[in-house]
Formats: sequence, C-alpha cells, structure tokens
Amino acid sequence: MIMIRRMTAVLTALLIGLCASAITVNKAEIRQKYCKREVMIPMRDGVRLSTAIYEPAEPREGGSPVIMMRTPYSLRPYGEEFTSNLFTYFANYVSRGYIVVYQSVRGTYLSEGEFENIRPVGEGGCDDASDCYDTIEWLLQNCRTNGRVGVKGSSYPGFYATVAALCAHPALKAVSPQAPVGDWFKGDDFQHNGALMMADCYSFGGGFLPPRVHPSEDGGKISLEGCKVEGNLYDHFLSKGSVAEAFRPWSDKVPFWNAMKAHRSYDSFWERRDPSRHFGKDMPAIMIVGGLFDAEDCYGPLYSYRRLLESKGREDVYLVEGPWDHGGWKKSEAFLDEVEYPFFARYLEGREDLTLPPVTLLASRDSVPDFSKGGIADGEWEKLDSWPDGRGRKLYLNVAERSLDEKSPCRTRKALAAGYISDPENPIPYYEKVFVQKKRDKAYMASDQSWVEGRSDLLCFKGEPQRDTLRLVGPLRVGLKLRQSSPDADYIVLLLDEWPDGRQMLIRGDVMPARFRKGFDRLSYVKADRKFSLEFSLNDIAHYLMPGHRLVLHIQSSWYPLVAMNPQSAPENDLEAEAEDYKKARISVLEGSWIEIPAIQLQ
Repeated sequence: MIMIRRMTAVLTALLIGLCASAITVNKAEIRQKYCKREVMIPMRDGVRLSTAIYEPAEPREGGSPVIMMRTPYSLRPYGEEFTSNLFTYFANYVSRGYIVVYQSVRGTYLSEGEFENIRPVGEGGCDDASDCYDTIEWLLQNCRTNGRVGVKGSSYPGFYATVAALCAHPALKAVSPQAPVGDWFKGDDFQHNGALMMADCYSFGGGFLPPRVHPSEDGGKISLEGCKVEGNLYDHFLSKGSVAEAFRPWSDKVPFWNAMKAHRSYDSFWERRDPSRHFGKDMPAIMIVGGLFDAEDCYGPLYSYRRLLESKGREDVYLVEGPWDHGGWKKSEAFLDEVEYPFFARYLEGREDLTLPPVTLLASRDSVPDFSKGGIADGEWEKLDSWPDGRGRKLYLNVAERSLDEKSPCRTRKALAAGYISDPENPIPYYEKVFVQKKRDKAYMASDQSWVEGRSDLLCFKGEPQRDTLRLVGPLRVGLKLRQSSPDADYIVLLLDEWPDGRQMLIRGDVMPARFRKGFDRLSYVKADRKFSLEFSLNDIAHYLMPGHRLVLHIQSSWYPLVAMNPQSAPENDLEAEAEDYKKARISVLEGSWIEIPAIQLQ
C-alpha cells in the first residue's frame, strides 16, 4: 500500500528534515572567497581531460566536499571569469564552501582523446566510468577535500552522472542523474520505441553529432552543409519527401547517424549503450530527477529508477518528479534548496539528520504549467514510499459511441471497427505553432490538441466529465486491436485532459511502430487486413483530473515532424526510404482496444 503524505508547495512546509533558509548568493563575495584553476587531468591511458576547478581560497578545516559535473559541452567561460552556474545551479554548494569541478569528457572541446556518443562501459581499457575514477583520484591528491565526492548533471551530464555511479571509487558517495538518458532505442532524444524523433535528431544532432576536427574552445567540429530549415518546420520536412532526403547531408559524415541506420532493431549495439545493465548493490546513493513535461528525456529517469530498484535495491535510492520541462528543476528554488542540497549534504557532509522520502512528487493539474520557469507554486508536493507500479483501471474504446468505457462493448455485441487513411503527404502536425517555427517547441508537451480533432485521419474517444478529482500517478499501458492495409504503420496515442471550455491539454503521448509488436529485437511486418494486437507503454504520468474535466484519447498514425513519417511499406531500412517508398495506409481500430490508467478517485 503506497503511503501518501501531502505538503503544500510553500517552502516552510516543504522542508525535508532541514532547518535552513533558502540561499542568497553574493556574487562579489564568492569571487573574493573562491579561486579558479584550469587543469588538464591525466587519465590512465595518458589522455588529458580539460577541467575547471572552483575552490575556496582559504580551505576549511578537514577539507571541503567535492561536487562535480562531467559534460560533453563547453566549460565556458575560459580564463579567470567564473561560470554563472556557480550562482544558480551550484549556489548551495559554493555558499557552503564546496569544491566545484567541471570537466569536459574525452574528445570534447579542450579534452584530448576521441569522443564516442553514449560510450559503452566496461569495454577496452578506458571509458567514461574509468575517467571519472581517475579524475576523483587526482582531485583527492591535488585539492583540500574531505574525502567525499558527489556528481550531478542534467541531460547529457545526467548520463555521465549515471556512468559516474559505476566507477566504484570509494570516495564517490552520492550521485544525482537528472534527465539521464536511459535507452537510446526505446526512449529519449532521437528514438521512441524505435521510431525516429526527427525534429529533435535534426536540430540538436546536427550540431552535436558531427565529429571533432581538433580540440578547441568552440568545439572544433565539422559543419554540415544543407541542413538549414527553410520556411517552417512542417513544410521543410514535407518538401524533402523522405527521411533519406532530409538527412542526406549527414551521410558518411556523422558516425552515430550511420550507426543508427545500421541498427534498426534492438541489438547488442543498443544494449551495450545502456548503463543500467551494470547497476549493482555497490553503487553510491543515487537521486534520479525527472520532468513530467520533459520533451527530450521523459523516459530515462523512471527507466533508470526502476532498473536501480531491481539491481541495487531500495536503500539510498531516491526519485524526484515534477511538472518541469528539460532541466526546469534547475530554476526551482524549492527543488534546489529543499530536495537536492539535503541529499548531497547527507552523504558529503555526513548530515545523517537530513532525511529524504524515497519519492518526492509534484503532479500537474488543470492549468498548463509554467514549467520553463520552474513554476511549481500551485498544487501540492507529495512524499511517497515508492513510485506506483501496479495495474491500473482499464478504459475500453467504444467504437460505436467514440467513448471511453469501464466495460468492454465487445462483450455484449459483435465487435465494430473505426478507421482512417494515413497519408504520408498530409501528416497530422504535432503542434499548432509548427507552421511558424524552425525548431521543435518544448511547449507541445502540455499543448492544446483540440485543433486537430476534426481531421479524418484521427480517432477521438471521450470519457464522461469528472464529478470528483481523479488522481493519475503511475504507468500508462495501451492495448490496441488493429487491422491495416500496409506492412507497417505507426500508432500514436495521446492522452488528454479536456477542460470544460473544450481545450485538450496533452498529458502524455508517444509512438509505437507496428513492426515491433513482437519485440524490439526483430522486424515483424503485418499481413494486409489481418487482425493483430499491439500492446505498449507510454511514459508514466502524474496528473490530477479535476471535476468537470474528462479524459480524451486520440489515436493517429502521424505526428509530424516530431516523429518521422512511417513509410507504411516494407523498405529494407526505414531511415533510407526514398519518396517512392511512402504509401497510404488504411487503418482500422477494433473494439476490445483499451488504455490502462493509474487512477484513484478522490472526494
């Protein structure tokens, strides 16, 4: 039985075993009390990593704890100037005399060696875990530390924080992976369930993935010609006619893109890049942080958390989830002062009086959250003994009524079907503003989807308006009964909160290709007009459906260009499909289909 204790978001009620006020940083004072040095720390193979160390000018008795972030991004500003992160994301630590360390991972910016995206751990003589070990060893010998080190980071630095937890250095006591990558094939960033998240891959990957020519303060990477978005995002990709054409400038120039094309099912290439396969009981204390509206890495935090519980157990494992976008928690004083800092203080300062609940949660409600500013003033924080993981309540798709019902209609009558034509030349836009934007907009994660409801290539099912509050916290599972005229198609399921005024706030949405219905390790194309089942999970949710609101479900086969259009044929490789490979498909959704929601009715 999950125990829930509610707390208001007022800071005085949010204290978790800590009697301290929020930190106000005096920038001038920090600059006087801290020194910066830039060093090249040698690894065991002779490669040197560019590192910026901010340390107290007057070391305190017994030494200082170390808080470190390892990153593939720049350590700007170089030279004597201090990073602005000292006064925000690391404010609690410099205010208390910690040593703050930034390091560029091997092969990035001024660090030597070769960069490999999501480099596997435990293969060869050196990897990102051994680099973390060697760095800690150097810091202990060359800085006035208290012998305790913590690592944190968000997004890619969150991935490197996860890998740091595998380094097995005895001085590493606490790690906080925030929005960490979990599995690059099944979720996060460039792929969801094996489907290409095209807009993200194109815009972010075009700058991040090209190989480095030489060490440089500006990255030193080759530039890709012909990758500029002309006009708006939707029309730009539609005019290309295929994924192959859109990404042609990447061919033979971006190693990771070539690897993605070479591994279109879940094989050892992807498995080796999942750090969770190395999780074990000897890992340090870990606090996973995730955002409920994180457009980049919504999958990774809960995936990593569950894998930790399986491998490490529940001791010293914590989870924090809130209504944030990607990295939005870094702007939340409540999180930084009352959740993150107590975690590190407990393990790096020996503050055993500071206790944390296993799960700290702030669910979203009936207003679009200002997640870009860390806006968490409304609603209530909850302390949970564990994240809900049990079976939920099934709502069946009533095809005749286009409704969501507690009982399956096909139990009492012959099953019906509702259908649509999925046309690659006219895909459903993922967001209303896509026609004026050149990049994917993070606000789509909580956007109004009612504007597409009248399209003929979308099915809409509605529940009854709520009389009481419905608490939805935990996993979402979908089971579809289907027929299609094509060998393959994508199924995009959107769960929405329809307000009394008709707006439909997106709570969760994701894609599942039919070709992976029998497992991600094989391609299983569909026989035309044969019935088949497709079951999959959406990312977990934490949302309160308020009285007068109702749940709405959209089922569609395109969400463009957030998700690359499925060719809906059987090309040898979906990422190399040309314009002539894209075909229309007739889709039928049958009664007996369902969505399982983690629902608790509240008075």
